[in-house]
Amino acid sequence: MNYAGRYTLLGSCFSENIGSWLAESQFQCVYNPMGISYNPVSIAQQLKLALGLEDLDMERVQLSQGLWVHPDFHSSFFASGREELQQVLERAIAQCRQALLDSEILFITFGSSIAFQSRSDLRVVNNCHKLPKAHFLQHKIDEAEAISALGSVFEKLLQLRPHLEIYTTVSPVRHLRHGAIDNQRSKARLLRLCEMLCESMQRLQYIPVYEFVMDELRDYRFYRHDDLIHLNDAGLQALRERLIQVLIDPAATETLRMVERLQKMKQHRLLHPTSEAAQEFEVQKEALQKDVERMLQRPWR
Repeated sequence: MNYAGRYTLLGSCFSENIGSWLAESQFQCVYNPMGISYNPVSIAQQLKLALGLEDLDMERVQLSQGLWVHPDFHSSFFASGREELQQVLERAIAQCRQALLDSEILFITFGSSIAFQSRSDLRVVNNCHKLPKAHFLQHKIDEAEAISALGSVFEKLLQLRPHLEIYTTVSPVRHLRHGAIDNQRSKARLLRLCEMLCESMQRLQYIPVYEFVMDELRDYRFYRHDDLIHLNDAGLQALRERLIQVLIDPAATETLRMVERLQKMKQHRLLHPTSEAAQEFEVQKEALQKDVERMLQRPWR
């Protein structure tokens, strides 16, 4: 990745986290334009809608707590009326499609292979939208089902974007609400899925984020103390440093470091804004801002 390319990130909250970091670092990226999605079937459904392989089915919308929602979309997509919701969803689909058509890299994070099916049609839902538990069945997505859902989508995508690179990874965040045993088995199915995808597609690579976190960040000092599941700032920083080594063009690393320094300077709170030291700090910040702008305008290719 460099500052000339465009990138799309889809999938779990891990893609959301990495996407926001890349965006803050001034990379041209779009992340989860259709909302967070954890399981491979729902991620495939998002891609199908974005690529026009399926039409948006408004017959599936439902009322939840007085708002209209769609089972293929995250809970952040809602509206007070059906027509308003349709407009919201169609804008998200169009944004995702444009991002995919513009991108050099598609980064997908699978979070869980345990999903839920609607009892009415047995289709996997992306989000239950706090509807009654009786409306759903828990469903374990095996590798064959996931490959079936993703295969035709990737094939179509690579026809439209022959030079697209697809990176897959498995989220290191454990889904312990299903229990420790089912979480491990869920992650194992996803790891096997990524292996099968890499074996069947030349333009697809696997990034071992899950393995890095589980092996090298085993110490709980890298985890939030409120849940001991999500990485804290130190853990995220360690992971970002490793991703810089793997994903970022070395020629762009200097600019990335400059952007990070500028962000820290902008976040710094001056105790005495009128002091000579504070004025010197502002001069340094303005100079760094100009250097960053100059670096971002470089001909990266």
